Amino acid sequence: MNIWTITLLSGVLIYLGIAVFFYFYQSSFLFHPRQTALDYQYDFSYPYKEIFFDTPNEGKIHALKFEAENSKGLVYYLHGNAGSLRDWGWVYPDFVAHGYDILLIDYRTYGKSTGKLSENFMNEDVLFIYEQMKKEYREEAIVIYGRSIGTGMATKLASSVNAKALVLESPYYSIADIAKKLAPFFPLDLMLRFKFESFKAIQQVKSPIFIIHGKNDNVVPFASGWKLYETAKDKIRFYAVEQGQHNDLQKFSEFEELLKEVLQ
Repeated sequence: MNIWTITLLSGVLIYLGIAVFFYFYQSSFLFHPRQTALDYQYDFSYPYKEIFFDTPNEGKIHALKFEAENSKGLVYYLHGNAGSLRDWGWVYPDFVAHGYDILLIDYRTYGKSTGKLSENFMNEDVLFIYEQMKKEYREEAIVIYGRSIGTGMATKLASSVNAKALVLESPYYSIADIAKKLAPFFPLDLMLRFKFESFKAIQQVKSPIFIIHGKNDNVVPFASGWKLYETAKDKIRFYAVEQGQHNDLQKFSEFEELLKEVLQ
């Protein structure tokens, strides 16, 4: 066996090793949960309720709910891939100020939530909780709001219900669309267990759709959000934030304009 054959075999083994490692451990690349003790007390300066939902496939999903005075409806908020409600609960003022209640959930393994993590289970959880909220709110008063990784679940949910609106903050075309830029030499369509193919689901959404994305986003590229927009642009209002990054869109006027258009 000559040196070239040995080199080739070594390269193949390394390639396969990386592929196998990524397949089995990809959730650790996508999700960065912050776990929270069950007796943890939040220190928000506004009244809130803690709710636990026993969802299909042995999920126990923890949620926080902030209620506005003279509520006009509900914002169902699906947060990003890092942290927990200890971090994400602080978004409530943006929505309560517009007269909307807001329900935020922690995905399986996040915060006080438990259950096996999978794309199907996460989508089932999100739909189950939406159906519970329909017992309290008229469906035409429920806004589905997805943020970053949560936009995949939000779009999938909106494709099967009739909510007032779907809002996507920093969305992506699909997980593969982002991952291919980082690992172009792997068959990611076959390797990915978390696909979140928003480009398919968004074409089935009947509700008005609103997208906001920063042009300087270095986590979810603006190009991926724009590509998603182009799949169904005839029914999407797109807010491009010229100087916006991934975590700062709330400080720009476009964000407030979007909220006014959706919530007033």
